[in-house]
Amino acid sequence: MQQFDLSRRLAAEAIGTAGLLAVVVGSGIMGESLAGGNVAIARSFTDTFSGIAPGHAPGFILAELVGAASATLVFAWLLFPSPVEEQAVADSAE
Repeated sequence: MQQFDLSRRLAAEAIGTAGLLAVVVGSGIMGESLAGGNVAIARSFTDTFSGIAPGHAPGFILAELVGAASATLVFAWLLFPSPVEEQAVADSAE
């Protein structure tokens, strides 16, 4: 099995979290049951191929937070335009 370096795994975690939030927001269903950091903590206690080294768990949790914050900013920008942008759209429609 191919081993990836930690930076690639953390980037994938951040992108995956942002993608997951995109699906949840796009579906209109709130994801109260999303596991988030709980899964990263649980995976640090397993020695299977999907496990996380215990010392890497904080990095994975941070990557999840970065992905969540990124998705929040992108969706706030997409779904809630600023008053200046709304006015520009209204002016161009006239």
